[in-house]
Amino acid sequence: RDFCLSRGLGDVYKRQLGFMVFFLLLKLVLQLFELAFLIHYFLQFSFKIFLINLLLSIVIISKK
Repeated sequence: RDFCLSRGLGDVYKRQLGFMVFFLLLKLVLQLFELAFLIHYFLQFSFKIFLINLLLSIVIISKK
């Protein structure tokens, strides 16, 4: 009987470990998506700043 009880607890711990691994992987995937979104947003912002600087340079050069 003790063997069955300890075996049952082992199964519970294995299941808990499986859930922990699943949720850690899910958290990692969500963080990667968040990082990808931030990189995408930063690149869009940088490109807009680049275009503004380019247009200002063209205006300044054309006024000379």
